[in-house]
Amino acid sequence: MPEHDEAGRGDNWGMDFTATIIFIIAAFALGGVVVMSRDSLPPRIKRGLAIVSIALIAFAFFSHCL
Repeated sequence: MPEHDEAGRGDNWGMDFTATIIFIIAAFALGGVVVMSRDSLPPRIKRGLAIVSIALIAFAFFSHCL
């Protein structure tokens, strides 16, 4: 017999989609900040932030598959 959450939906895996949405928005916001401020950032910091932004955005796209 499947477990039910408070709203009566079955098979609740405990995923909090609000946190996922906040993460996706934050990842894209960081990517936007890096793109908009690319002229004022030192190259070493720009490279690191770009790599972190790409990783977070990729994870945001594929996090629903996990």
